[in-house]
Amino acid sequence: MATLYVSDLDGTLLLPDGTLGARTVAVVNALVEAGGLFTYATARGYESSSRVTGALRLDLPVITYGGAVIVDPHTGRPRYGARVPAAAVAAMLAATEAAENTQGASPVQPVVFANHGGRDRVCWPGCCWDLAGWRS
Repeated sequence: MATLYVSDLDGTLLLPDGTLGARTVAVVNALVEAGGLFTYATARGYESSSRVTGALRLDLPVITYGGAVIVDPHTGRPRYGARVPAAAVAAMLAATEAAENTQGASPVQPVVFANHGGRDRVCWPGCCWDLAGWRS
């Protein structure tokens, strides 16, 4: 039975400067070329993670956005993506607005990580907070 190796990126597979070391690339690629099973799991989006892992010759899907999106490393296309239900987004926005109305400033500062139009996005109130088109 083959062993599946899954590594985090930041603070684990990557060096402190956020790059892959030559030895890491050689070891991982040799493992994969010999038929070994290797992938990574990260809180990063695919766009960001693929920039630092480009030297790896991965065959298995990679796990991005903290497990919310599984991506094919050859095409960069999602194979699986978990979406937050529209009702949950609406409830979060309503709770934030209600807190602002009763306290003057909201103690809730929502941040949304998304891939929109093939690009990773981070949005928060006052930045690019137009989520109307992302709710479907």
